Formats: sequence, C-alpha cells, structure tokens
Amino acid sequence: MQLFLPVTAFFTDIHCEYSTDLVNKVRERARKSGGNTDMSILPAYGTVTLENIYHEQRVETALGDHIRFFELVRTGKAAGTLPGYKEGVHNHLPIPLREIQLSNGLLRQNPGY
Repeated sequence: MQLFLPVTAFFTDIHCEYSTDLVNKVRERARKSGGNTDMSILPAYGTVTLENIYHEQRVETALGDHIRFFELVRTGKAAGTLPGYKEGVHNHLPIPLREIQLSNGLLRQNPGY
C-alpha cells in the first residue's frame, strides 16, 4: 500500500515513467509471490494511467475497503461507486458516542449521524 501513495502523488505527465516503473515493480512482486515464474500471466504496463494505478491499488489491498473508501472520497468517485453514498454526508465517519461523552462537550457528532 505504501508504494501506491507516491505513485498517485507523482502521477503527472512529467513523472508518468516513474509511476509506471513503481506499478510494474508491484506487479512483478505479485507474480513472483506465489512461486510462479511465468511472467506472461501479468504483463508489465508500457505506460500506466491513473485508472491503472487505482485498479492495482484495489487488487493489492484486496480486503482494504477502508483504504478504498477514503481513496474514492479523495478522488471524488465515491458517489458514483458506493451505493447509498451521499456527498457531504458520508465524507466523514461518525464519532463514537463514548468519545463525545468523554470530551465534556468539546466534540460534536459529524453532520448526518
């Protein structure tokens, strides 16, 4: 996961080659992780796109839905991807009631919860 943070940060026309190299390193590691040496199963990207990066991040984190949620919110894709998601309401998670009570009135619940 940590590798994808610089990949998305550096993804511009100027740094596209660098981003492509990073994503291909992840793909190569994934191919070899199961002891498979057949590199044709998951060929390297010639030039990576931002959509390729988001796809690889989803595949790499597999069960990292909590990571994906914040990535979708950050990129403005949550409303079109997550059923029931409402922009401006679900951008934040609810604050646990216990934390609000312990704050002696300093914390207030996020809007919509």
